[in-house]
Amino acid sequence: MNDSISIISSEDRLSFISFFEKLRLFSKKIAFKSYETEWTYANLVELIEKTGSVINLFSEKYICLKIEHPVLFCATLFSVILSEKVAVLGEIETCDNNEVTICDNDLHNITAESKKCTIWKSDADIEAAPCVIVKSSGTTSVSKKVMLSQKNLMTEIITLTELKLFTGDDIYLHILPFSHLFGLLGDLLLPLYVGAVVCFGNNNNIFDDMKCFNPTQMCLPPVALDSIIYLIDCSGCKSSVVGTSLNKIITGGADIKDTSVTILKRHGIDIIKAYGLTECSPCISVDFCKKRKLGSVGHILPCCDVKIINGEITVAGDTVMVGYWNDFESTSKVIKNGRLYTGDLGSLDSDGYLFLAGRKTNLIVFDNGTKIVPEEVEKSILSIPEITECIVVDNGSGKHIRVDIYIVLSKIEYESKILSCIHKILRKYCSTEYVGNTIISDTPLKRNELGKIDRRFYRK
Repeated sequence: MNDSISIISSEDRLSFISFFEKLRLFSKKIAFKSYETEWTYANLVELIEKTGSVINLFSEKYICLKIEHPVLFCATLFSVILSEKVAVLGEIETCDNNEVTICDNDLHNITAESKKCTIWKSDADIEAAPCVIVKSSGTTSVSKKVMLSQKNLMTEIITLTELKLFTGDDIYLHILPFSHLFGLLGDLLLPLYVGAVVCFGNNNNIFDDMKCFNPTQMCLPPVALDSIIYLIDCSGCKSSVVGTSLNKIITGGADIKDTSVTILKRHGIDIIKAYGLTECSPCISVDFCKKRKLGSVGHILPCCDVKIINGEITVAGDTVMVGYWNDFESTSKVIKNGRLYTGDLGSLDSDGYLFLAGRKTNLIVFDNGTKIVPEEVEKSILSIPEITECIVVDNGSGKHIRVDIYIVLSKIEYESKILSCIHKILRKYCSTEYVGNTIISDTPLKRNELGKIDRRFYRK
């Protein structure tokens, strides 16, 4: 384990009670801002206390949050955790019939006269007891219900803020869903922990929201970067697309073109790549350092102990999940001897920089023993300027395994020119007999709500 974890080893700092008390320190600052209203941190603290009185009326342990309004969601999340219940995020099946669902309408009767909950329980096992259950992304395998503790979340939050990745001077725009951990931390918990402002619009047009609120920092999926570049190119003016203040975008979950990073840097927007997974709360590495390495997904966070075992990235530390809900078998398959086996293939250099190769479950093995990592092939294909998206998948089984390639072109008339380039690249990885169909279109590939290409959708 990296020795620097000791800087956040105090148990009182790893409790959500300490987070709640920290909110009081920013009392007069703006916590949330919409088109119509502003909420100070004092308003937020009061709402958490009043929501806590509602939560304490329920005997159920698991509280499913189906709340759309960001401020109500935040207040309910805090009150659930502080009441030592478990917040269930997103569409997750029943939790042993010991759950209740709370929607926006259930909280509209909270008024200025509502009773406050001023004493929170403090005997929770912040390390072993789950405080939230959230689904993993399920991009390359079946999505699972991940249990995370207060210690998991607070370790991640404190680490990233002490690395100055989030600051109280920034203005954030909420885009990503809170039902996913990247959105929950990046668009909500991390900004609030440092006393920043979280803005939110009406979910109609994020570019209108950007121009209105002028955020300084955002968390976005990689697919959004190309949209920003396209609109800036079309308008010829950065401020007409993203406002006047945006200087940093944190992104992850898929590969990012180096050209996209370079172009946005010219427009004064720094792209911070992060790598992780829900089971690690979620970040494992971030390229926050001034010294960056081409092709790397950043430097390992000081709270994570990363080792490469048989080519697979494994992680130990205080951010590793409690386990999968009600699924000991799946938990034991990925957590062995205290280490989480991520399923990602990669390498780690002597300076602590992590390089990804691909998913272990995506590895394609032909009948002659040849193996290819589809993500490596995709990266080579995406080096062709006219190709905007690409996915390589295996179809068939045994001696009939073939690779199919789905290509999205900026202009479909490039098709004849592109085919020969693609086949030339493929010959570096496998013989022609293992190449199946090449499907070319100008229609974007199917993605999930976090912007990851849905690999399973293209497998037949």
